[in-house]
Amino acid sequence: LQYVDFLILNELEAFSIVSTHLKEEEDDSFQQWKERHNNPNANNEPTNDLFVTMATFFQSYNPQMYIIVTRGPKGAISLNNGSILHTQNAVQQEDIVDPTGAGDAFAAGFLHGLFLDWKNGERECWKKAVKQGLKWGCAVGTSCVLRQGASNPSSREEIELLLSSSS
Repeated sequence: LQYVDFLILNELEAFSIVSTHLKEEEDDSFQQWKERHNNPNANNEPTNDLFVTMATFFQSYNPQMYIIVTRGPKGAISLNNGSILHTQNAVQQEDIVDPTGAGDAFAAGFLHGLFLDWKNGERECWKKAVKQGLKWGCAVGTSCVLRQGASNPSSREEIELLLSSSS
């Protein structure tokens, strides 16, 4: 992880990695989330404290790394330097057809959006670029679930329409 600039994980992957490596007594927020997660009647929504714990965990491996956590219909969140950097809501759609490939589509959209605002690789400009990447990632991920199968990409115009509806 010391050589990674951007790590993209879904929420379950991120929580699994962190909870496997943290001792339960080290962090109450993870223990509380695990208890709620195992109770089907409880609110399973992660708290901001939980995401900050996650950010702090990954920062211990690489303080410069940006962690992007996809959250399905809840959007995505970026973590950096032990804190929450940005949150992005997903573009809400009622007619979900097929979730196959949504994570890969998010990653492609994220990278596209990231490089739209890229300024010669200067680290101080990355925060703005990451925000743009989250917007594009959520839009491209949403466009993916509106179609059957993962090999039928949306046009740029369709994605830009989703972007305009989320702003």
